[in-house]
Amino acid sequence: MWLEIIKKIVFASLVSLVYALRYELTGYKVLVAVSLGGGISWLCYQLALETGISLLVSNFIAALIMSIYAEIMARAMRMPVTVFLIVAMLPLVPGLTIYQTMVEAVAGNSTEALNLATEAFAISGALTMGNLTASTVASYITRTRVGIKKKRNYE
Repeated sequence: MWLEIIKKIVFASLVSLVYALRYELTGYKVLVAVSLGGGISWLCYQLALETGISLLVSNFIAALIMSIYAEIMARAMRMPVTVFLIVAMLPLVPGLTIYQTMVEAVAGNSTEALNLATEAFAISGALTMGNLTASTVASYITRTRVGIKKKRNYE
């Protein structure tokens, strides 16, 4: 079981790395951070599923932790958050579910296609809400810290 999870985490990291290389991200530190982000997001997702948490909540938790990681890395490396966010989110995208939706729709199984489409949209919504929550909190913390620094400079 754990060997299977480790294998999935390694592949999620590799997917993130290849995606980063495809979009011409440069720098050894950036590539390592981006691939590590993909692995962390998949690790959080798998751990949440293993503890018995539902699929949607697992995706929300993974997106939340991954977005926090992206915010931290963006500030540490002085780069845009989207560099880390998009690449690290890639392993969580419900691509198989979307593919199965299209297969069922083409086969004429409209009920199953609708169920799968609903699941894919729900997973996408959970990922979006996790990202939104983390970025909102990070934005609030950044504004609060900047506001405090400006007040101290005027004293």
